[in-house]
Amino acid sequence: MVAERGASEMLWRKSAHSGTDSCVEVAWAGSNARVRNSRNAAGGQLAFPQSVWEGFLRFIADR
Repeated sequence: MVAERGASEMLWRKSAHSGTDSCVEVAWAGSNARVRNSRNAAGGQLAFPQSVWEGFLRFIADR
């Protein structure tokens, strides 16, 4: 994982395997996972409750 601070000092992370193009970054804000487009870091963000994010991670881990 590669980490970067920004957007109110959240610690943004992205996979080290993502390279430099077309990647999403994830940060925790309270009990929500925040997701943004790394190519437009100043753009909008999606917020997911921790239980939903963990369910998503379990789903993709099974693939």
